[in-house]
Amino acid sequence: DTSSRMVRLLQGEVGSGKTVLAYLLALGCIETRQGGGRVAAILAPTQLLAHQHAASISNFVSALEDKTDRSSSIRNIRVEILTGSVTGKRRDELFQRLEAKSDDDAVILIGTHALVTADIVDRLHQLPPVSSDSSKGLALSVVDEEQRFGVIQREALSSCAANALFMSATPIPRTFGLKGRSGLMDYTQLVAEKSRTVKTTIASAEEMDRVVSALQSKISLGSKCFWVLPRIGESEGDDPVSQQASVESRYQALVDIFGEHKVGFVHGRMKIEDRKEQLATFAEEMSDMVILVGTTVIEVGIDIPNVNLLIIEQAERFGLSQLHQLRGRIGRNGSRDNLECHCLLLTDA
Repeated sequence: DTSSRMVRLLQGEVGSGKTVLAYLLALGCIETRQGGGRVAAILAPTQLLAHQHAASISNFVSALEDKTDRSSSIRNIRVEILTGSVTGKRRDELFQRLEAKSDDDAVILIGTHALVTADIVDRLHQLPPVSSDSSKGLALSVVDEEQRFGVIQREALSSCAANALFMSATPIPRTFGLKGRSGLMDYTQLVAEKSRTVKTTIASAEEMDRVVSALQSKISLGSKCFWVLPRIGESEGDDPVSQQASVESRYQALVDIFGEHKVGFVHGRMKIEDRKEQLATFAEEMSDMVILVGTTVIEVGIDIPNVNLLIIEQAERFGLSQLHQLRGRIGRNGSRDNLECHCLLLTDA
């Protein structure tokens, strides 16, 4: 229906294809001129996820260009990124490109929290329309992992757009309330093809020696493993067990066992380029790196199909939504069918 504004919740399991649908919907909103300009914006909670969306959508663009109907009003599809690191002259140049009126362009703007700062929201509101009878602003706003943003942040971006889409595998109760009796939000559940079974086991942290021994055996058969912890380094006043449950200490302990070339690490204090380099190395099929130690920076959007093991240390410190999202990092489409997918929750409780 092109006559009314769309406000919709798209719920789908981790890895079910929500990003693909958001991209196609963005092109549809722009081409059918349902309001707003030639720009659709996708809000992501982390820089890692924003850059992964940019890479994925760029691949979609390349695949679509050869198949696009020449009668389409869209001739050029561009992908732009706006994060906190894009400042000053670079940010002004970005908006010059967004504000340049071109009837045959579609722009997918992907950003982090920088998208919902007051000055950026004001500029998004003023983006030129595609025609004289259209409104200014975005053609579509997409809030990915909507449970990671506050109410004001979500509303700030959607207020700039002719249409709004919210996506999550685990929506917050308030969002469900809006799609329920109030009727303020439509709802679509994405049912994807059946994913691989992930076996989940709970074990005591006191069994660490057995866990490492089992991990050595699994790796010898070709497995790769995410090892997730609740903190980056030791904190003053931590008990001895908590001191061990940090990325820095666990990384060093695993390096002592497996060797430095087989273990990598990622966390939020690293430079984005360093994180991307570690993830790229880990993702390579023939890479020596078989264990990646990290915080919940890997919680959303990390798509590495050949990883089949997940170990979460001090699991009692994570919420159910976080555990669900983390568990979705393994058993993804394209993972090796001959290897069992296993999630191990280590707890002191």
